[in-house]
Amino acid sequence: MASLLPMVSLNCLKHGLRTVKLIVFGVLTFLGLLSCTGAFLKIGYNNADMFVLRRIDSYFKLTGEQRSVLKGQLRTHHDWHRANELPKYIALLATARGYATDGLTQAEIEEIWLRAEERRDALLREIIPDAANFLSTLSVEQIAYFEKKVLEEFAVLEREEAEPFAEKQKKREDRFIKNYEEWYGAVSRNQRENLAFLARSVPSFSDGLASYRRERLNEFIRHLQTQRGDVEANKKILTRYLVNPVAGFPEKRRQQVQAFFAGLKKYMVLADRLATEKQRQHLLKTLFTWEERFRALLH
Repeated sequence: MASLLPMVSLNCLKHGLRTVKLIVFGVLTFLGLLSCTGAFLKIGYNNADMFVLRRIDSYFKLTGEQRSVLKGQLRTHHDWHRANELPKYIALLATARGYATDGLTQAEIEEIWLRAEERRDALLREIIPDAANFLSTLSVEQIAYFEKKVLEEFAVLEREEAEPFAEKQKKREDRFIKNYEEWYGAVSRNQRENLAFLARSVPSFSDGLASYRRERLNEFIRHLQTQRGDVEANKKILTRYLVNPVAGFPEKRRQQVQAFFAGLKKYMVLADRLATEKQRQHLLKTLFTWEERFRALLH
């Protein structure tokens, strides 16, 4: 239910963990902070509550009362995140940097992945109660507007899904290589070929994703139309969609997603082995830079 994320986030969460980032950067992507650097990161983080409020408004056309309540709640969540979560991100980055010094192992990837998921879930559990209350205040008109906005986004996804297989595969390989270069630096032609080969070994779960998301949207809209006044029911459906959502998938899709994650973790280990000493130093420097950027956000 990626379309729900803007209303329950500390930054633009609509992309969720869709963008693959090596090591712990799923969490950073989830927070929408990887596109920012230095001073822009600090500006973005310090004003995250304002940006999120605008994002929520773009999906629901908030009333004055809703805006006022959300503004206070977002500020509270923002303060909680700065005090409680940022130090844990810094510690996680430091751990990743230590592991990356002599090459990443499967066990190290598994540990970092688990800790990153814990941070994601902590954020979601913090904001879901207020999100559930917010849902209870929606009008029929706001629900219809939300559905319209989400369907517009789904139309884009469906166009992407309809692209020829070779075109989709090439774009996917390019994304993997771009992500690698962001952390390890520029790659050689031979490394590019090897990374593309490794990327092809990671199973995809995108086929049928658009139709599945449409089914989930229909389910959620029905919930809003009939049960939105029940705050506890709202909490349950948000938790089911957002906290370990794979557990609630149909068996076939759950297997596809689990195969993707397993393949991605294996890719991380094998791709790390391709790094030259210069690229490894680039990775360590990049990780340390992110530690410093997050420390700068603590105050």
